[in-house]
Amino acid sequence: WDEFVEKVLDPTERRFLGRMRRYFGDLGEDQAERLAGLEERAVKQGAPRPEDIDLILFERERWDRALRGLARPLYDQVVLAAVEQLRAEIGGPFAFDVTDPEVLQFLAEKEVKIVEVNDRLRANLRSTLLEGVAHNETVSGLQTRVQRVFGFASARALTIARTETAQAAN
Repeated sequence: WDEFVEKVLDPTERRFLGRMRRYFGDLGEDQAERLAGLEERAVKQGAPRPEDIDLILFERERWDRALRGLARPLYDQVVLAAVEQLRAEIGGPFAFDVTDPEVLQFLAEKEVKIVEVNDRLRANLRSTLLEGVAHNETVSGLQTRVQRVFGFASARALTIARTETAQAAN
């Protein structure tokens, strides 16, 4: 098991972690830019309103595509590395086809599951921003709320990397 962790899980987990951190950083910057648009709007129209919130949340489809694009190559790598390690441990040839419909279905399901990260993140952002608007917070106050949400998301990057790597390897 230790050899499997060292050769398969740890290297992929490190790559996944680095990519998730960059992803959350890029997404956080995008969200900050979108929130800056709200500040311009507030100057013209007054304090932010609840209906403004949905207009400034990150574009889910765009970021879902980005997250799937980040994760899929890593899923492929960990599956192949796990198979190679298994071959080395048990010896002898055995058949494994990455184009097998069951393998492809598994990888497709992983892609669907990973974007739930965006669903939770978007829901958390929406909730905290609506709460801030209800308390008549300034855009600066709302920006602080967004930073807190992304700070938590970034902290979860290791958990996500570890979970996704281990599930794909198994």
